[in-house]
Amino acid sequence: MAEADKKPWSQHRARAKEAWTKRDRWNKVLADVYDFVAPHRRSTRLQEGGEGDRASRIFDPHATNVLHRVVGRILEDVFPSGEQFVMLEPGPAVKEDDLDKARAETEDISTKIAPNFWRGDFDNAIAATITDGLISSGYTLILKGDRARPVRFVNIPHDEMANDRGPYDEKHGFFWKRKWKRRAIKEAFPDGKFDADFKLQLETKGEEEVMLCQDLVFDAKKKRWRLCVYLDGKDCEDIHSENFKTCRIFCFEYFRLPGEDYGFGPILMNLPLIKTLNKTVELALKGAALNALGIYTRINDGVFNPDTARLEPGAFWTVARNGGPTGPSIARLPNSTDPNLNMITIQDMRNSISVGMNDEEMPSPNKSPRAAAEIIERSRRQRKNHAGAFSRIIHDIFIAMLPAIMEIMEEMQIIDKAVEIDQLLVRIKLVSPLGAAFRARKAETYVEWATVAASLAPQSLGMMTPLEASLVQVGRDMGVPEAQLNSVSEQDMLAQRVREGVAQALEAMQAQAGGPPAAANGDPAQAA
Repeated sequence: MAEADKKPWSQHRARAKEAWTKRDRWNKVLADVYDFVAPHRRSTRLQEGGEGDRASRIFDPHATNVLHRVVGRILEDVFPSGEQFVMLEPGPAVKEDDLDKARAETEDISTKIAPNFWRGDFDNAIAATITDGLISSGYTLILKGDRARPVRFVNIPHDEMANDRGPYDEKHGFFWKRKWKRRAIKEAFPDGKFDADFKLQLETKGEEEVMLCQDLVFDAKKKRWRLCVYLDGKDCEDIHSENFKTCRIFCFEYFRLPGEDYGFGPILMNLPLIKTLNKTVELALKGAALNALGIYTRINDGVFNPDTARLEPGAFWTVARNGGPTGPSIARLPNSTDPNLNMITIQDMRNSISVGMNDEEMPSPNKSPRAAAEIIERSRRQRKNHAGAFSRIIHDIFIAMLPAIMEIMEEMQIIDKAVEIDQLLVRIKLVSPLGAAFRARKAETYVEWATVAASLAPQSLGMMTPLEASLVQVGRDMGVPEAQLNSVSEQDMLAQRVREGVAQALEAMQAQAGGPPAAANGDPAQAA
């Protein structure tokens, strides 16, 4: 192979190696998360010797349970299963004359996109992605399927992904490593370029796992994304390569600082407290075991050696005497632990972890109910806690995911043409419960103002605000389906009918009275 042909993929291998060098610095902190919070999220990249006993270091499952509850709450608020939770709508730059046409076009595309989210693979992938996002960074791969399932979603564990960023702090490279069986690699890429060694190993060791790299990088000159598939450690051509208009991987991060390659979520923020709680429970359990079984002493002519004494329940220590002149043959050591104090400390730490991870539960049915004002305030605080992540959910997930889905559906001729989501001509509208809650705040502000204005100056309300159009917008903000709201042209048509009806009624009154109506206070305009 010529040196000029070898240069592009050799530069790509160097870029991927550098990204993984930075990524592996996170292994220690992620190992603690896997050990104490999410043991079953550990991937196969670093797992040696099979599955093993992943949860052997967890003595208190409170943080694990809180993690699953928070994930479930986010899924229910943002990605309700079997419902349409995101739509496209005309942006603020659309001209009023083109508004109805643009609204019909975006609604048609939204209706065709929605069924892709009503399958189990999306629910599984987004749940795992949100889980990883609450830890650090969560990734989902979007694949082209068949006619029965046009779009497929695959979660990529954070442990298997590295990334780097472009000049404007945007992700321009995703580097995915996972162990695959040689047989599965051949099935996934039947037309791939495999060397002679791989073909030989495929026949003799087809079920053996090897590390496969799938990298998606952005070409700034061509404005396209390029997929490169190759075996780790193989200094040769790519097995498979492909170009896309849109990025096929989206990443969710609950929090992220500018300049950082990876995010951090409530799990990492509360990890020191989680480890402290786990250690406290471990010591409390050991203390309870010592209380139950005790540590015993026995007489021996030698001298007690603390280096060889076992500190565990049911242990026997060899000592010179047990009191007496010699004492009993077997004696139990007195207990010095206070289980009540341990439980108070443990409960305080559990409450702190729940607050830190935005999992403040409502009162238990066994306990006395809290005041309604307290429940309302806690619900409002819950909404504020997710307010920061709300914009990142829109930007990191929907703005990155919908263009890839539209590109796939356009290739399969399910939609006529994909639209560009620029937030000016076409923007995203989140119609899930959380999105409706945030939009309802605008509706509440308008309704409160209109109520005050109507009570103070009811005759002037129509001059202060376009009431009909404003009420339609309030309905949109509250999540009323577009089919149940009249468009601008329909409103104009109905208003014209009302004006025509009023004019006909006036003409009929004039005909009956034999002339125009009398002026009020000498003003003919008021009579009309």
